[in-house]
Amino acid sequence: MGSRTHVMVIPFPVQGHINPMLQFAKRLAFKGISVTLVTTTSASKSMQVQASSVRIEVISDGFNEGDKADPSDVYLERFKVAVSQSLGELIEKQNSSGCPPKVLVYDSAMPWALDIPIVDSMVSLPSMPLLTTNDLPSFVYDMGTYPGLLNLVLKQFSNFEKADWILYNTFDKLEEKVVNWMASQWPIKTIGPTIPSMYLDKRLTDDKDYGLSLFKPDACSLHELAG
Repeated sequence: MGSRTHVMVIPFPVQGHINPMLQFAKRLAFKGISVTLVTTTSASKSMQVQASSVRIEVISDGFNEGDKADPSDVYLERFKVAVSQSLGELIEKQNSSGCPPKVLVYDSAMPWALDIPIVDSMVSLPSMPLLTTNDLPSFVYDMGTYPGLLNLVLKQFSNFEKADWILYNTFDKLEEKVVNWMASQWPIKTIGPTIPSMYLDKRLTDDKDYGLSLFKPDACSLHELAG
């Protein structure tokens, strides 16, 4: 293990951000890279993990059991301070191991992760078609609803030009013109679609689902769905 490249991946701890980052991590592991997916204490309490090819590390996010997520500036600042510290401590601990991390792949919702000493970084910036105001999330078009989330979204682009690489959950042929234009501006890589291998190329024979869930899925039969 000591001779393998070690990549550390940290998504924002909500399901829609974890899924694509985990699939990307599994693809890296398939290539023989040692991969650690980092999650937080709050998310880990309800986490169901089946991704055996990816190591999972849990770090503190500064919240106790029973604390509820509150998309306010105070909550997000507390999250930033706690995760920055605990992630830095994890990296320092891993640096003294036989396989220290060389690359940090971080979620665009956490641009401050770029300030944590490590080699590389990631921002996920999927391009979108022209949208009207009502097509956007409520915290964007109605700015008074969740000012903390709006601030989070706006700040994710604050330092992306400093990243070594910008990784997009898309593929060239889907958005060829946009990808070509952005490639002329920044060092980008397309890594999508980040979905389980059984739905794509079937190269990862045991990759039949995302392998990590914050929610317990409800199972029902086709008869039940039909009423």
